[in-house]
Amino acid sequence: MNGMHLAELNVGRLVAAQDDPRVADFMTNLNRINGLAKRMPGFQWIMEGESGGGNTDTAIDGDPLFIPNLSV
Repeated sequence: MNGMHLAELNVGRLVAAQDDPRVADFMTNLNRINGLAKRMPGFQWIMEGESGGGNTDTAIDGDPLFIPNLSV
């Protein structure tokens, strides 16, 4: 290992509000998918919102449909 880390920023835009049935599967599975990521070799850190499992609390440019994912 060379002591370096890779940071990745993804920004997605939901097709509907977080409480809308059209994004229910996505919202329901955030904790499960992030939990899998945290157990992977090389995992260092993931930005999480106050709710814990994902960073859906952070709206980009004031738009709650834009949600970021930042991990190392």
